[in-house]
Amino acid sequence: MKKSDKILPVNEAIALLKECTFGVLSTASADGVPYGVPVNYIYSEEENSIFFHGAKFGRKLANVSENNGASFVIVGYYEISSDQFTAYYKSVIVSGKMSLVTDAGEKIKRLAQLCKKMKPQTLGRMGEVIQRLLPAVAVLEMKIDNISGKRNLKN
Repeated sequence: MKKSDKILPVNEAIALLKECTFGVLSTASADGVPYGVPVNYIYSEEENSIFFHGAKFGRKLANVSENNGASFVIVGYYEISSDQFTAYYKSVIVSGKMSLVTDAGEKIKRLAQLCKKMKPQTLGRMGEVIQRLLPAVAVLEMKIDNISGKRNLKN
């Protein structure tokens, strides 16, 4: 049980999901071997989902095909206070079910959203780059089951 003063309200957790650009996606194989990997993402509040991209082959996709449960962690703020012997932070943990996006139009839409979030200055080349890389890129969707956040802020 978290101390009530450490709980990050859901609206603040959602704001942090919208603001941050990367986190750690954790999956597990069918036999429970965990795997965490840093990834970029986009959050869709309307669809209550988070979208990720990556190679079409690898441990992340293998795990998702065997066991679709996953968690995703972001840390939006972190500072060590040596004089107080503590850390100040804001973090969010999301859990949900993963699936592979198979529709080409949906993949293009999500990759475009990711480009707009991560590299807005390169939007002129976005369509060309997405089309060139589309055959080699997988897009994953996490349907969110739970969002929780934790914080320890300076007074």
